[in-house]
Amino acid sequence: MNNSTYTCLLLTLLLSGCAKPTEEDTRQFKGIDGSLEPYYKLFEERFNIKIRDVTAGLTDLPKGQAGICYNNMNGRNEIKIDKKYFDNASAAMREVFMFHELLHCTINANHNENKLDDGCPDSIMFPSNFGDPCFVQHYSHYIGEFRQGR
Repeated sequence: MNNSTYTCLLLTLLLSGCAKPTEEDTRQFKGIDGSLEPYYKLFEERFNIKIRDVTAGLTDLPKGQAGICYNNMNGRNEIKIDKKYFDNASAAMREVFMFHELLHCTINANHNENKLDDGCPDSIMFPSNFGDPCFVQHYSHYIGEFRQGR
């Protein structure tokens, strides 16, 4: 075996890694925070999507982040919601960002930056939070976009 073949083989082994995927549960939360639980139930009713193994809780997130879904390779996903944001958000805004993060965590929904003619987001998957008037005015549209079995 010449030096370049040996080097190539060594680099391939180093870069590909030989570690087995871990089954360890590394989530911060072991269940669903009681203040977030009603949104899980509402999500399942509205979208007809069953939530499986997605924990959630309130915590401190970097400034400007209301929530984030961590999609883990082992299917054990987790939602972290900024406590200050949640505490100060209206009921409609809480529903928007919980549904948004649950769609990321359950069906791996992507962001959609399109807007409707009135300037409101075309999707609940808009990448930034949007106001109550849009959510209330276009509620059926936002729910219908992802409703399963319609």
